Amino acid sequence: MIVVIAAFAFLIRQAGRDKLATAVTLSGPAFVAMDFVSQAAKTVLVGVADGGDQSAVPEKANTQPAGLPQRGRVYPAVQRGL
Repeated sequence: MIVVIAAFAFLIRQAGRDKLATAVTLSGPAFVAMDFVSQAAKTVLVGVADGGDQSAVPEKANTQPAGLPQRGRVYPAVQRGL
């Protein structure tokens, strides 16, 4: 992935967009590093959950963001046909 970012930055620099090439060169590896950290965190959570420790598992596996109906539920206005 780093090779792709470097090649892309090289092409941008050849097109005369030095500031954009610098931004791609700096931000590209940062996004790749964030992906590695995210994968490591997921691996740790799966390992903890597989080990039987329920502290890493949410109380409700089927949680919804605040303000959204639960699956299968309908707003009262929809039930009344409004």
